[in-house]
Amino acid sequence: MPNSIGQLQSKGKSVGTARMGKLYTFKYMATEDMTPYYDMYPTIIVIRRFTGGFSGINFNYIDHEKRKVLLKKLSGLFGKQSGQKVFNFKGFRPLLGQRAYRSALVCVRNYKFKNLRSPLVQVDDSIWDEVLNRCDEMFVRVNPITKSRSLMRSELVWRNSLKRIRGTD
Repeated sequence: MPNSIGQLQSKGKSVGTARMGKLYTFKYMATEDMTPYYDMYPTIIVIRRFTGGFSGINFNYIDHEKRKVLLKKLSGLFGKQSGQKVFNFKGFRPLLGQRAYRSALVCVRNYKFKNLRSPLVQVDDSIWDEVLNRCDEMFVRVNPITKSRSLMRSELVWRNSLKRIRGTD
């Protein structure tokens, strides 16, 4: 695999379900024609579950510096319970409307269980920073007419996300 999911399986753990507030990575193949591109190897914090899938903040949609800044902002919403990080969702939802957290909103994506192409790998709390600093993203562009797929440079995605964060898209 071009990314480090295999390596993370030795440090993290493969799980069958997405738990709120946990960091996961996995292989994903979108089937919907509604998205012009998607990340084949998301690195996400799960923020919502729904029938057939879940939503999460996919850090790969912003560049590495912005990932660090966003994780630092979000770190104030984490507490410890039984030695594990626990995310404060009640405190998070009102923050999404604030400009300072717009990058989190831009990174929110929905994922369907049927489109997972690997197990969900829960990243151990102790290596979140390390995992978010890796270049594991692989963006795939979907041609709306031919349905063909091709790789897309991360920098283009990051530029599009930056425009959305600034409100200039």
